[in-house]
Amino acid sequence: MFEKIKKNWGFSTHISKVNNVDIFLIEVEKNGYCSKHRHFAKYNQFYVINGLLEITINFKKEDKIFLVGDNQRYRRVDVYPANWHRFLAKEKTLALEIYWGKNLLDDIERQDEGGIKDE
Repeated sequence: MFEKIKKNWGFSTHISKVNNVDIFLIEVEKNGYCSKHRHFAKYNQFYVINGLLEITINFKKEDKIFLVGDNQRYRRVDVYPANWHRFLAKEKTLALEIYWGKNLLDDIERQDEGGIKDE
């Protein structure tokens, strides 16, 4: 039923859509990173099941870095609409990526592409 989609950084599987909430299971390779992007109407949450994500969020032209996951204080971080953000896996990571809001379709602006950094 769920389609696993290959991404530049690993895999994404759309596992649930209820009302205005979409949930994806993401499998991110070590050093995998997503594009730097933002959403205009939807919120974005990353919940790390296992592994470690470094999530950079831009607040009023200042970047703030959050480490979420194993051996960290938090397992999740929320990203509000209009904030540029990106994740980078510090190790192989399994996480939930959750979106909610009024407009879930085509609500993204990208500055670049994701991939996997060379070690």
